[in-house]
Amino acid sequence: MYKDKPPRTIPDPLEEVMTFILKEAQKVFAIWVLVGIKGLKLYAIMELFRANNACDNDLPLKEDRIPSFTISKESNENVCLIADDDAFCDEDDIYRFCRTQWEFCAPVFDCMKENHDLNEAAILPFTEKHLTSANEGAFGQVLKYTIHKCHIDTTGLIPHPQYVAVKKIKLETQNDLSINIAGWEKEVRALWKMRELRQKHIVKFITAFRLGQDEHYLILEWADGGNLRNLWENFRQPLTAALVKDTFEQLLGLSEALDQVHNPRVRRANEHFRHGDLKPENILWFKDPTDERKIGTLKIGDWGLAKQHQDFTQIRTKQTTTGFGTRRYEPPEEETIENNNLVVPDPHTVHDKIVRKRSRLYDVWAMGCIWLEFLIWIMYGRDALMRFNRSFKKGRTDVVCFYEIDDKGVAKVHRVAEQWMDHMEQDPVCEVGETALGNLLELIKERLLVIKLPDGFGSTLNLPTQQGANNSLSAALPSVMDDPLPRSPPPSITVPQINVVEADPVKDRVLPAAQESFTPKPPPSTRGRRARSDDLFKQMSTIKEDSSDSYWLSGTPLPPPGDAAEDTGNGHGPPVGLPSNPKTTNGDLSVSQDENLALTQMVNFYFCTEL
Repeated sequence: MYKDKPPRTIPDPLEEVMTFILKEAQKVFAIWVLVGIKGLKLYAIMELFRANNACDNDLPLKEDRIPSFTISKESNENVCLIADDDAFCDEDDIYRFCRTQWEFCAPVFDCMKENHDLNEAAILPFTEKHLTSANEGAFGQVLKYTIHKCHIDTTGLIPHPQYVAVKKIKLETQNDLSINIAGWEKEVRALWKMRELRQKHIVKFITAFRLGQDEHYLILEWADGGNLRNLWENFRQPLTAALVKDTFEQLLGLSEALDQVHNPRVRRANEHFRHGDLKPENILWFKDPTDERKIGTLKIGDWGLAKQHQDFTQIRTKQTTTGFGTRRYEPPEEETIENNNLVVPDPHTVHDKIVRKRSRLYDVWAMGCIWLEFLIWIMYGRDALMRFNRSFKKGRTDVVCFYEIDDKGVAKVHRVAEQWMDHMEQDPVCEVGETALGNLLELIKERLLVIKLPDGFGSTLNLPTQQGANNSLSAALPSVMDDPLPRSPPPSITVPQINVVEADPVKDRVLPAAQESFTPKPPPSTRGRRARSDDLFKQMSTIKEDSSDSYWLSGTPLPPPGDAAEDTGNGHGPPVGLPSNPKTTNGDLSVSQDENLALTQMVNFYFCTEL
């Protein structure tokens, strides 16, 4: 650098320096101005940066780099290293420059990058933090942020957002740093793969960023309505055929998303995905900005992060406990294992410790639970749904699930769910084959909330009755991601992972030579067994085909279980601005019927249940 003092007159390469500043170093120039450098001293520093090809693209600069800059004799006779004790640009100037430069280095989050590694001193481009939006989960907190429009690029993914959801991930403090980083990278890579499905009903992952080595974040599209639970609590529109049809559009979309996740059209050998924690809180609600009478769009979110408590091999012990919201939607095979080939030995404990892997059928059961709640909400309203959920009594596991296990260890659909479904079957608006509501109820009862699993699975006896597990199924599963993200230490051992499980085993039948005339049996019937996601999507597509108004809503639903026949709902009037209807039996979803729709004949139906 210039020793002692900068030149008293403007040197010859003025034009080159000005061109350099305007085209390549506007930020560098502004930083030095903020630091307090001016006049010929400022010019001399900018010439120094030009001579060393240090421009805006090199920001942020480390403190030890600037002292190494040199300048040619052709530019000035006073040439030396900048670190001389008597240099006019001293250590304090360099320190102030390096500290101030972060004000000009806010990152631009590009949706085409999986991850952004940021210095811990980086200033994030969020202009407002909406504290009232906080949603604390077991594995991280989600907050709504306003992001500067020039610092996010979602081209080709979603329209340019004003708000984003930022989730801070909680890492296991007892784990080695390299293990946490490796697990984080695999999570990000899996979310990227989910985005590649381009599925309308899956929440869009925008990008991820790591702040230093300890803070890890996800950026996702913001759901302005909250989640499905919020929809059930707050959506107040009259019950019409159009609303029922709109609801079924969303259910069809969710079933298509689940099928696409379970059975991706393009995938590596023996790889597929599953969610593993479907619940209303993980189905996000995006309101329709053009018509408040419509439900909007429902999207499945929280892919993978809720599964960090599982081992890399996707196994899960019976004793693992989480909150009410998660375990409520667990299927009975979480408790029972007869002929269940999801049961494997735990590689981290003694050889006879029994654990189990979660299959894709786990998601199908959870969807059945959610759809039963959705059907109750559509027919009877918010208060009836709350009463339905309160009716469940804690059983032997102290968890309120949609199944129960008797004294012999046999699992069955919970009696409360059975009673409500039996009641709805008696309602003419749920007539099977004639109404959409009836066809949905039949699908839930006969194919979703079903204990029996397809061939290759089994689940009727309680876990303690089994003495061992099938050792042939103990092999670890392949990872979704083979290559780590840049700049991260390699993992030393297996790490928590998500969503990727082995494909269901298919055993080829080999005919013995002595049985050449043997005729293979026809494929087993799926009747009375839980559907797979592809069958669920096909069934929903069939239900959605009819277009007549009477198919979507043939009349006013009868009162819910426990209400007298003359009851008009939960005691609340219709929402403000909606016509009063003396036949309303839907709680907050007030019923609005066209005159040409015949009202359902009212019948006295006395229903006894524990409420």
